[in-house]
Amino acid sequence: MREVDRQELRRLAQQATQGAWLADGDETNQHGNVVGHFVAHENGGRIGQAFSNCLVSDDTCRANARFMAAANPTSVLELLDYAESLEGLYRMHQQTETRAMRDLKTERDKLLADVNLLRADARVGADAYSSLLNSVRRAVGEDRFGPSRLQRMFLINFNRACRLIDEMTARGDVEADGEGYGRRFVSKDGTANG
Repeated sequence: MREVDRQELRRLAQQATQGAWLADGDETNQHGNVVGHFVAHENGGRIGQAFSNCLVSDDTCRANARFMAAANPTSVLELLDYAESLEGLYRMHQQTETRAMRDLKTERDKLLADVNLLRADARVGADAYSSLLNSVRRAVGEDRFGPSRLQRMFLINFNRACRLIDEMTARGDVEADGEGYGRRFVSKDGTANG
């Protein structure tokens, strides 16, 4: 229903007789046939009438009168108020949904930015690892080495040297050379050097 129609309906309902209405009995003609059924205010006084004719049965006429009584100005105003409250709830839910969508988009954008930073960090990390591997190759000057040698060359503690060797082994750049932590470099074609 359009807002203009609702405003007009509200205006008309406010001007009409307020209070409860009821169906108030039949009007019959001289032959005893029902020609209408009255609608009255609960405190008395007829307000309207539903008419019966050849197209409307007596029962339908009475049902029309009961409907007119139920659709009294008080009921219409309550329905209009209810419709307005539902529209208010709908607008509130729309605003809440809009805020939630905006918050989700903001969170998504932050997560995408974090993903891009992590990708960049991963590329930097891969480049740093490659650079470290080349530094180890150059510093060792030969194919065989162990954690003690890395510890002395890079001034790192023994555990860090062991973790570095484990990482290079996991990546397939070095392999075990006998027992313990002795290692040798793997050539580009996958065979061990030395």
